[in-house]
Amino acid sequence: MGLSEEGEDNVEKRFEDLCLELNMDQSAKEEAWEHYERINTNYTLEGDTIHWLACALYHACRRTVIPTVGRGVIEGNCVSLTRLLRSAKLSLLQFFNKMKKWADMANFAQEFRDKVDRLERNFAVSTVIFKKFEPIFLDIFKNPADDPPKQVRSRKQRRLPCTPSDVFNFCWTMFVQVKGTFLGGLFK
Repeated sequence: MGLSEEGEDNVEKRFEDLCLELNMDQSAKEEAWEHYERINTNYTLEGDTIHWLACALYHACRRTVIPTVGRGVIEGNCVSLTRLLRSAKLSLLQFFNKMKKWADMANFAQEFRDKVDRLERNFAVSTVIFKKFEPIFLDIFKNPADDPPKQVRSRKQRRLPCTPSDVFNFCWTMFVQVKGTFLGGLFK
């Protein structure tokens, strides 16, 4: 099932807009578009086309290697998965589902597939931990949903004390940061 000229132009415009929003580098953008065109000619891509293009962009972004001052390299072009998914309006679960299919269609190397699998496992573990964290937090602190709305303050007013939402967000963010810092080295 091919796209009409008008449909293809619309897809290309949406892709251009996505890349512009992400401040995507030209080489990753071109590589992703070439992969998309090749896959699209050989397979029927169901669902929102921009989601498939997000998979192509993710792969192109992760293949980029940037040299650093200390003779090391940064893998990826610094476009985060979170920003990519948010801009493409794609949930993380949808991404994992489509990325596996995209990897099969594009015949990606096993090393890249393993990285995506590891990312999915880490997400699953974090989800389980979050489901445990929430009830424990509610046993100790007030429910963040019961917070009164924040009042608009003038510049001279003192900072209000932390709300339960502030404490909840701080604790979870700190956990994620510590987990990434200390356990991140175990999985590399």
